[in-house]
Amino acid sequence: MTEQTTSKKITVGLILSWIFGILFALTGFISVFSEPIPGLVMLIMAAVLLPPVVKLIEQKSSFKLTRTIKAVIIIVSLIIFGATIDTSTTQQDDQKVTEADQQNIANNEEQPQTETNGQADDEEKTETIPVLFDVSALLDKNISYFAPAFSEPVNENPEPTDIAIQTGVETWTKSFEKDGYLIDVTYNINSGKVTEIFLSKGTYDMPLEETWITKNEVNDLLKRGNISKDSTGYYYRFMWPIQDKSKYTGVKVQKEPFTGFEGDQLCNGYPEC
Repeated sequence: MTEQTTSKKITVGLILSWIFGILFALTGFISVFSEPIPGLVMLIMAAVLLPPVVKLIEQKSSFKLTRTIKAVIIIVSLIIFGATIDTSTTQQDDQKVTEADQQNIANNEEQPQTETNGQADDEEKTETIPVLFDVSALLDKNISYFAPAFSEPVNENPEPTDIAIQTGVETWTKSFEKDGYLIDVTYNINSGKVTEIFLSKGTYDMPLEETWITKNEVNDLLKRGNISKDSTGYYYRFMWPIQDKSKYTGVKVQKEPFTGFEGDQLCNGYPEC
């Protein structure tokens, strides 16, 4: 009965030694490259548990690894393993937190720069739209001013005809071009005083459909003519073509308020009104 009990304990001990020894060895081999200290500790515990390794150590060193010595080595190794694995994990976590903080700081530093660049682009875009015709100032000019300032008129009949004068026509229109934009200047035949100016995009010889603008181009056209919604001293009205009322043919500017409604023009002022 005593021999059977002793044989059973030895068999169970060997099985446990093999199981834990192999487990510690595999874990140690996997961990030693990423976490050297915990990995080496696991290999040490595997060495004192695996029977072939224990036998080799005892043969080479003439040192007997008793159960007590094995237990002490395993307990100490577990303590070292627990201490080192926690430290290693904490260091990795701290490193990750530090890297994340640095990335956030970098992003925060770059964000204002991005906004600044966007603002600079907007300012540059605004500055690149030159004033071609100071319409409000031109309303105070005499028709004799325009040819020297903008070269000769481009329309087919720049001067009033004899028939027009004989029939009592009081106003006439001359057209002037500059950098792809056109102004039609209407003036009093007798005094030469300008009564209204029509500003449009394109040239005189272009098909009308190609000179029409969309609502997105309205502000650009106003800047070309130095026309401001908040300015006083003149009135302006956007004109639309009968064929397509989603677009505009241009903007008409004059000193006097607009009266009546001609059917092909918007209300006085901005398109939204």
